Amino acid sequence: MEFKASKSPYAACKFILENSKLDYVMFQAAGAIKEAVVREWSLLADDDVKSLRNYLLQYVTQRPELQGYVREQVLQAVAVIFKRGSLQTTQGADHEQLMSDVTGLIGTGNPSMQSLGCSILMALMNEYSTTTHSSSIGLSWEFHLTAKRTFETRDLKRVFQLCVQVLQQLESMTVAPSRDVVVLINKFLAITEQVLSWRFTAYNLPGRFALVMENSQSCALMPGPAWRDILMDPAIVQFFFRIHDKVRSNPELAHHTLQCLCQLASIRGTVFNNDEMKVAYLKNYLQCYILLISREDIAECEVLGVATAISRLALFFPVAFFANMPEEIGKHLKVALTKLSCQFCRLAAQQQGVSASSLLMILALIL
Repeated sequence: MEFKASKSPYAACKFILENSKLDYVMFQAAGAIKEAVVREWSLLADDDVKSLRNYLLQYVTQRPELQGYVREQVLQAVAVIFKRGSLQTTQGADHEQLMSDVTGLIGTGNPSMQSLGCSILMALMNEYSTTTHSSSIGLSWEFHLTAKRTFETRDLKRVFQLCVQVLQQLESMTVAPSRDVVVLINKFLAITEQVLSWRFTAYNLPGRFALVMENSQSCALMPGPAWRDILMDPAIVQFFFRIHDKVRSNPELAHHTLQCLCQLASIRGTVFNNDEMKVAYLKNYLQCYILLISREDIAECEVLGVATAISRLALFFPVAFFANMPEEIGKHLKVALTKLSCQFCRLAAQQQGVSASSLLMILALIL
């Protein structure tokens, strides 16, 4: 504890990171750097901050064999440094360079480097995602809120598009993916889910009211008009249904894709320009959803997600929109939902006793 609280421990921490063979000691050294930067920010020159940040990024890039928790701690320090300086005008070019470097890592085609790129994105997402669970950096929640808004405007959509591009490449694979590729897919899906679960800030409200709104949001996806070009494209919903179909045999991957589909079912707010756009979005989603639930082999791991998706649609879209769907869609939806409910009942009845699986089926029916 005394070491972590010591003044300017950067040289000692670098020595430990370079020479220690003990993962826990390296973890503590990375944590000491993070805490020292926050504590001594006003005393550090811009060049010193930049040098330290670049050192940490280079450190993890050159050591793919690092234990995961050590790498995550180093990257958390990087994320904190970027967030602490995010509102300074001098940091714009550095931030853009980081995003370009991440794009480059992901574009290498090397699973190890792509995984590192994912870890950097996840560290940034975790640091910026909320104003209440961010690292303590000695600043007010107003700063956290402003930094979050800046990240939303500048980077969040870019992160989403990058993940979609990579997942589209993986979707086109014609051979069974290796274990490393499956791990990589899981990371990209996790990031995509985090983007679609993002609690967007209310730009037209004062800071304290915006904070209340953020904390009160439960599950709705509420992006602004800037997201209209990508989320209102019918191809994006169709893509997430296809990628789920591709990975549905893997419960871990299917969990992420189903969460993405549930979030896309909960979309609302100013991303819609008018009711006609909402109706078109609902029609496209229902057409894809009907194809999904018309299958005879809905897996146990899909039950809750499939039920939640239709529940979200009913919650966030007016009944009148469903009533105005083409007759063919309405008919197919009723038939498919009836068959699905019967399938859930059969699956639940097959379970012995009140097991977790049986409770899952019952919960799905309630939804």
